[in-house]
Amino acid sequence: MADEKDTQLTQIEHELTDLLVADRKAWAKSYLLMNRVQDEKLYEGKYRSFTQWMNALAEQTHYNVSTLWARFNAGRTYADYSERMNSIGKTTPKVTDLDISPDSITIIGKIAKSDKNLADDLMPKVLNKELSRADVRQAFYQIRQQKHNRALAASSIPDTERKILEEEAGKDVVALLDLSKVTAGEMCETYEHSTSWFAPTRPHRVRDVYFTVEELPVYSGTTRKARRMDICAFTNIDQKFSATNKLTIHCIENKVDKNDLLNDHKMAEYVPYCDYFWLSVTPDLVDVAKDYIADGWGLLSVDRKRNITTIIKAKKHDCLFRDETYSQALSKIALKKHHIEY
Repeated sequence: MADEKDTQLTQIEHELTDLLVADRKAWAKSYLLMNRVQDEKLYEGKYRSFTQWMNALAEQTHYNVSTLWARFNAGRTYADYSERMNSIGKTTPKVTDLDISPDSITIIGKIAKSDKNLADDLMPKVLNKELSRADVRQAFYQIRQQKHNRALAASSIPDTERKILEEEAGKDVVALLDLSKVTAGEMCETYEHSTSWFAPTRPHRVRDVYFTVEELPVYSGTTRKARRMDICAFTNIDQKFSATNKLTIHCIENKVDKNDLLNDHKMAEYVPYCDYFWLSVTPDLVDVAKDYIADGWGLLSVDRKRNITTIIKAKKHDCLFRDETYSQALSKIALKKHHIEY
C-alpha cells in the first residue's frame, strides 16, 4: 500500500512539475492534483504532513510555496462555496471551467471566515467579472477594519466584564495570556546574544564575527510588499578559519502560536536568501513544527528561561541571493545607526 502511494505521489509530482512550467494559468488543474495528495494522504511514507510535502514540492519545482498555497486555497474556497450552493439546490461551474485568477477567490475565502453570506454574494459577481480583484480586496479590508474596531472596543471593557464575556464565548483566557511562554520579541533578543544553537564551544578568536538583523526585508516577487525575515544572523564562527570577509547567513523564523505556524505558507521563500534556515518555536510546538519543516531546515526550541535547544540541525544549501541579503542588512544597519525610521 505504501509503495502504491509513493508511486502515485511521484506521478502527481511529475504532472505538477510539467503543469507549473508549461501552463502557469492552469491553477485549477494544479489544485485538483494537490487536493488529491491531501485527501488521499499520498504524502504519508515520505513526509510527515501535507504542509511538509508542499514545502518540498516548492523546492523541487523552484516555485514559490506561497503561490502553490494560493492556488490550493483558491480551489478549496471554491469547493466549499460550491458545496454550500449545492446544498440549497443551486449549481455551480466546475473549477476547471473557471476563467478567473485564483487571487480573487483566495480573498473571498478570507472574507468567508468572517462572513459566509457576504462571500457567497460576492463569488457570483467575481465569476461573472462584475467585480475586480481590487473591489474584492477592498471588501476584505473593510471587514478587517471592522474586526479591528471591535477588538479596540473590547479592549476598553473592564476586566470583570471581559472575564464574563470570554467565559460566555468559551475562550481559554489562560491560553490567550500565557505568561509562561517566551515571546517572539524575547526570542529575537536571545538569538542576538547567543551562538550556542549552531556553533561548537571553542575559544574566542580575535576575528570572530556574529551579529543579527531583525525584520530583514526581502522581495520574493509574490507580493508588492517585502517579506520580512524575523532574524538574520551573520557570522564566521561556524567556519573553520576566521575569514571575516565571508560571512555565513542564518535565517531564523520565530513562531510562538500554533495557528500562526500552521497558517504561515511564506517562510519557504526565505530559504534562497540564506545558507541555513531555522524554525524557532516554543517547547510545546516542537512536535507540530517537526511535521511542518521541509528537509534541510533546522528546528530550534526556546523556553521561558531563554534556553535554546537544537532539535534538528539545519543543512547548508545554496544561498542564491546572498548579495541582496548583504545589501538589505547593510542598508538597515546604516539607517538604524543614523536614527532614520525604516
